[in-house]
Amino acid sequence: MTGIDTNADARLVFHPRDDLGEMLEAARLLAAHDPAPISVRVTHALFVGDAEDKLRQAGVGHIWSCDAVPHPSNAAPLAELLARALRANDLL
Repeated sequence: MTGIDTNADARLVFHPRDDLGEMLEAARLLAAHDPAPISVRVTHALFVGDAEDKLRQAGVGHIWSCDAVPHPSNAAPLAELLARALRANDLL
């Protein structure tokens, strides 16, 4: 993984993909530079097994996700967004 800004004064949210391996690699690279809190934004909170614990151990302080999959990290509601899109396309 390249192109990560390691400015420790900035708050950084990275979203490589909803891929645990990439998130862990990025978090570990960032943690080595003692950044501000590391945050992860995922589309779906599909944390299998100890995936969330691994992210926390890698230095991730905040995890945000959409609410399509119920999880304590849900921060982005989708219902209104989807309803608007359906109405705009005469599908509702």
